[in-house]
Amino acid sequence: MKFSKNIIILFYIILCMVLVGCSVNQEVPINNSINEMMEYIDLSGSKITSLANYSEFNRASLDIEVTNQDIHTHIEKVLNENMREIDVVDRVEVQNGDIVEVDYIIRNNEEVISEVQGVIVNVGKGNFDRAFENSIIHATLGDSYIFNWIVPNSETVYVERVDLAGVTVDIEAIVKRIYYLEKPILDDEFVEDHLGYESLDIFYERVYEQLLVQEVREKEISYMDKLISESEFDLLEEKVIENAVAIYYSYGEMVNVKDSDESQVTYLGIPEDELYDHCYIESENELKYYLVIGAIAEAENLSVTEDEIEELCLEKGYDIFKLTDETKCFMEYSLLEMKVLDLVFSDTVINP
Repeated sequence: MKFSKNIIILFYIILCMVLVGCSVNQEVPINNSINEMMEYIDLSGSKITSLANYSEFNRASLDIEVTNQDIHTHIEKVLNENMREIDVVDRVEVQNGDIVEVDYIIRNNEEVISEVQGVIVNVGKGNFDRAFENSIIHATLGDSYIFNWIVPNSETVYVERVDLAGVTVDIEAIVKRIYYLEKPILDDEFVEDHLGYESLDIFYERVYEQLLVQEVREKEISYMDKLISESEFDLLEEKVIENAVAIYYSYGEMVNVKDSDESQVTYLGIPEDELYDHCYIESENELKYYLVIGAIAEAENLSVTEDEIEELCLEKGYDIFKLTDETKCFMEYSLLEMKVLDLVFSDTVINP
């Protein structure tokens, strides 16, 4: 029986596809918990096609250093998070730098456009509308006052009517409270009453231990970046973009929470025209990290038990019977991630 040259070539091509082609863009299986978590955050659809060799990383040597400056910075953060609100009692007039609680009503030709209660304004910080902040200065506690205000075209203002942008409206406001924040004194009484430590010495020891663990994790993450760079992925572009946009806006929220007048650009230290590119790269890396964690967990047959989730609930003060499926899924991912990192870096040498 004779075969034509074309048939032989075709047979050869098919054989190559069977023997070799199957390995091209073949999906590396990942742990089901990671799949569920990515579905919850709407990032499913991407896959890892080649997982780099991670066994070499558990022979890494991690040089860890926790400095006095690190400890000081951490303690300052703790103190700032536990600021006490002190009411101003020696005056009733608002001054620049005060923190005030304000109720206000916005009217346009007697029509009530918006009515807001309990807004906290850090006067002079620029976190609120500048004209609104300026109107509060010299206002009297408990007395209502009315001022004209031009509605800006901004998402930060409590006016949902887009058609009112540029329109002058009347605002009737009343300052309900004037106060300031006071940093607590770091002593035995404070750490016992507010932080749950028996003494200041024990608090210092725990801070050092926490920072040491944090430094180790950060070093491990940097090694994971190398592992990610040596692996191969097939990412769903639309999910990368959606996640990048979410990251972009999350930075904006952090700036607001940080209670400063810094813009997103200055807060991140990134030029405005490079900001989205930064968020896009971060989005890619985040997806890749999830996939690598999932692939290693699946390859090593790692899993999380109900007892481990219950133990974490006790640690965080959660009622396991009241957990939503989503919260439980994220807790499971957190425990699984720690198991993967512990496995990958099981033989690392820590040099504190």
